[in-house]
Amino acid sequence: MNEKNCSVLLTASLASYFLVAVSLIAMAFGTPATSTGISAFSIACGICFWAFLIAGIVLQTILSVKIRKLKRTYYRTKREMKTKEKEAKLKVGLISVFKNSPAKISDLTFIAAIIIFAISYGLTDGTGFICYISLAAIFFSFCAHCIFNGKNYYYIINREAIEENHKK
Repeated sequence: MNEKNCSVLLTASLASYFLVAVSLIAMAFGTPATSTGISAFSIACGICFWAFLIAGIVLQTILSVKIRKLKRTYYRTKREMKTKEKEAKLKVGLISVFKNSPAKISDLTFIAAIIIFAISYGLTDGTGFICYISLAAIFFSFCAHCIFNGKNYYYIINREAIEENHKK
C-alpha cells in the first residue's frame, strides 16, 4: 500500500464524517417538533447519519491496520518495534492538540462551535437552526481534531522521513 492509498482512505473517512454532519443539518428540515408522524425525509436522514458514521469508523480502522502493517515492514527487530509503538501511542488524536495546521484549524473550529452552540441553545431553547449547524460543526471538527492530531495522519504526512530512519 502506498501513500496515495492511505490518503484516499483518510479523505474518504473525512468525507464520511462530513456527510454525517450534513445529515445533522438536514434533520432540521425534517418533521416539525409539533408533528406526531415521522416523515420519509427524517428516516432518510437517520439512515444517512448511521451509514456514514459507520463508514467513517470502518475506514479509519482499515487505515490504522494498513499503517500498522506498513510500519512493521520497516522495523528491524521486535524490540525496536515495541519502543517505537510506545512513542506512537503518545500521538493519540483525542488528547493531542494543535499538532499541525489542519489540526489547529479543527481545534479552533471545535472551540468556536461549542461556544456558538451554547449561546444559540440558550437563546432559542435548542430549537433554532443555528443549533443544528453548530452541532454539526462540533461533530465534524471533533472528528477532524482526532484525525489530524492522530498518529495515522502523522505517519501519512511524515512517511518518507519515518521510513528513512527505520532503514538505517
